[in-house]
Amino acid sequence: MNIRYEGRELQVVFEGRTNRSRPRSVRNEPLQTRLRQALERVAPNVEAYEVVVSTWLPGDHPPGHQGGYCQYSNRTLHLEEVDDPKDTIVWNRLIETALHELAHLIHGPSNDPHGHTWIHLCARLLAIAHQNQVYNYQLAQQHDMAGSGAYRSHLMEQVETLVSDTSLPIHH
Repeated sequence: MNIRYEGRELQVVFEGRTNRSRPRSVRNEPLQTRLRQALERVAPNVEAYEVVVSTWLPGDHPPGHQGGYCQYSNRTLHLEEVDDPKDTIVWNRLIETALHELAHLIHGPSNDPHGHTWIHLCARLLAIAHQNQVYNYQLAQQHDMAGSGAYRSHLMEQVETLVSDTSLPIHH
């Protein structure tokens, strides 16, 4: 959809790529399967959604969405393929990104996409993932992960508090 503004035509982009006709690269099916299994251990009762892991081409994701984005209209988590998923730091980053995007999907569209309610939901998912040994929040604190300093700091504080909460559901 395009609109005119001050004599110029501007392209309006909703959820993702501006050019839907550009072919996507081949999906990484084994990594998608492994990731889906990990996410099901953390949040088994989430309404059906798709996980797509692929090598991103220019324009495959909205600006500012490093590593992943959530597409509400078709309930899809789009994640960028990682170089070495067997590396624990790389896998941890991928899990964190996937859970970050899953939190957006569960929370739904919002004018405050990283607000208090969303942060609590994302922190809860990360804490459950930590307790299920799918994610390691201490490792995440030691290495650069996605997000700004203030946002990550608040998120990790919440995760740390929740990890010690024995009432969180554990799904083995």
